[in-house]
Formats: sequence, C-alpha cells, structure tokens
Amino acid sequence: DKTKHADIIIRNNRREAHGPTAGSTRNARIEWPMTSGKWYWEIESTRTGTNNGGQQVGICTDEYDTRSTSYPGQTAYTWAINGNDGDLHHNGSIVVTDYCLVGGTSNGTVMTTGNICMCAYDADAGKFWMGMNGTWGNNSGTGNPATGANPGVSSGLTGKQIFPIASTGTDSGANHVTLNPGDRKFAYQAPSGFKALCTQNLPDTFTESNVNNPSKFFDIIRWKGYGV
Repeated sequence: DKTKHADIIIRNNRREAHGPTAGSTRNARIEWPMTSGKWYWEIESTRTGTNNGGQQVGICTDEYDTRSTSYPGQTAYTWAINGNDGDLHHNGSIVVTDYCLVGGTSNGTVMTTGNICMCAYDADAGKFWMGMNGTWGNNSGTGNPATGANPGVSSGLTGKQIFPIASTGTDSGANHVTLNPGDRKFAYQAPSGFKALCTQNLPDTFTESNVNNPSKFFDIIRWKGYGV
C-alpha cells in the first residue's frame, strides 16, 4: 500500500490516520491526485504526550514513497509544515519560517489536539496555501487563496500529480490526524472558487470519447439463436 507506512492504522471510514506511540512519525496520504482545479481540505490534530517528530501536514508528488521513514518536508517531493513550530519545509530545509502559527507563537503547540490545519491547492496555477484555526499562513504577507496572494508554495508543482499528506507519531500518548475532505461541514469556510476535496467533485472521466470509458470495453452481447 503506497498510500501509507506500515505503522499507520487507518480508521473511521479512511478519515483517521493513527500513528505509533513509541517511535517516530509515520506517513499517510489520500489515494487520488489533484491534477487540475482548485481544492480545499482540512486536517485536525489529536496528539497527547511527548513527541518524536510529532505531526506534519502538507502535500507530496507521486514520486514520494509514503512507506519510507522520511516524513513530509524532508524530501524533494514533499512540502509540509512542522507541527511543533509551524515552519514550512521542503527538501530538508525551511523555506518559510513561522509560516503557520497558533496564537502567534511557535512553542510546540501548532499541531496539538483540536487544532485544525486548512489547506488550499490551485493545481492550474501551481500554488499551495496552509493555515491554522481560521488564519492563513504568512509568506511576506497573509495568504489569500481566493485572490492567489502570498502562497506558501508557488513553484515546482505545475503539471504534477499532487496528493494531500500528513504524518503522525509520539513517544507516548494517543495521536492521529483526521482528514475532512468536505463530505461533512468544514470548520472554516473554503476560499471562494475552491471545491471540497471529495469524490462528488471529481471530474466525470467516463463520458464521451475518453479512453477509459468502460462502455468501450464492457457491454451486453446479444446472442442470436439458430432455431435448432
């Protein structure tokens, strides 16, 4: 299963990813990519006890192997905030310091129980925003997905298969991340022009002359008898 590390347990209709309680953070992503359009989703944190790696939230390309022990933000194929200090990481480096904060501080409380990370991705423009508890991240100004202003990530995304991803884990105590793709009410309003990341909004790829139209390959065969 390329969508998660073996230590991750998926629960609650594939909405919750539960991480290890005696080891490093581990990864999970959704199954289908965002290749066009504008998308919004939320990820809620549950984390008690001490942490080793904590939680990270962001996006990845198809090249990233979710089964690895490299967590989001450590590789060239991932962009993610660190759940302790809110810094945005890519390829093992901080690209935006204090990008997503809670209460204006980076004291280890960014991704803790009850806090909600907002995510917005414009696949056509190749821009990605994140925020916490109703406030969008700051990258030379507060982000505004509706207007396209001040994204956390604005390069390296166009034309790629992009997936929401998160990681979770603690040294002790319960931990998990909960995805809200829009099949229930969001905690915060989606930016204008952005769709909920749920199957109802997926493009209908089984129409007209598309090569993956199942009617081209499966249909009723009518048998004409010979009267014998």
